[in-house]
Amino acid sequence: MKEGLKKSFTLEFSRDRKSMSVFVEPDEATDRPMTRSRSKSGEGPKMFVKGAPEGILDRCTHVRVNGCDKVELTDNLKKDILSLVGRYATGKFTLRCLALATVDDPPSPADMDLTESDNFAKYESNMTFVGVVGMLDPPREEVKDALDRCRTAGIRVIVITGDNKATAEAICRRIGLFEAGEDLTSANVIATRALSVI
Repeated sequence: MKEGLKKSFTLEFSRDRKSMSVFVEPDEATDRPMTRSRSKSGEGPKMFVKGAPEGILDRCTHVRVNGCDKVELTDNLKKDILSLVGRYATGKFTLRCLALATVDDPPSPADMDLTESDNFAKYESNMTFVGVVGMLDPPREEVKDALDRCRTAGIRVIVITGDNKATAEAICRRIGLFEAGEDLTSANVIATRALSVI
């Protein structure tokens, strides 16, 4: 996809929208034959977006299939995608998941206020979902020992993370902070309330 495109600017990541994007335009200096994917998706500017799957999917209206065709993102399809993300995020390897999407007809840069990140979510809307990437980021080996020493010393460990709730719980179980069958209902409520105040 990078062929024949040049990056114009980046909409940096923000915690509110949990995504970031790049605005690309056709590279006039590139004289390449038109490929099927380029001709189907149009020749104009595009935005490539990555971020938290839930937030990305909430702003998507379509899904790209077979490389270049688009279908409507139905509630059932969205539910299936989120179920897959949940399995990736809480499975054996506890993958960190990023959703990928495109804005095939973005607003003109002249119509964007690039100084105010509160506006970025509206530019990253009416997106087409492209896929999910799962990245393995295992905890460091010394974490379990550090947790044991904290317990022995009477130190209460609190985890603050930007990860998806289910991913954070799976990681905490993996490092031994929570037991395998431990009920985390009250712990999550406390954490959610504390984070909303911060």
